Amino acid sequence: MTPICENIIFASLNTKEWIIARKAQTVAAPEKSGKSKELKAPRFSVPFTRKNYLILGAGVVMLLVGYVLMGQPPHDGFLSLTLSPILLTAAYCIVIPWGIMARDKSDGALARGD
Repeated sequence: MTPICENIIFASLNTKEWIIARKAQTVAAPEKSGKSKELKAPRFSVPFTRKNYLILGAGVVMLLVGYVLMGQPPHDGFLSLTLSPILLTAAYCIVIPWGIMARDKSDGALARGD
């Protein structure tokens, strides 16, 4: 279809109808070899699974407990000076990154493209 005819046809359609008609024309557009070109919809998957959310939740709980322990008197005691920094360091450096990067074993095949 020529651009002039295309503009005349699509000028009478509202925006939503134009987008639908344009997508239909793009999907069914024949290639130079005469075969129709089929566009596949991209697969969309949520990057985080239940496992990721549980690990991240554990990291947030560790952060909250660490900050609460840091504020407990006496401020020169075991909880404030030793246990709290260990919890905070573990939460920030180990648990939260692990929660972000963790994958299920079944996702490995999809990542490799098998």
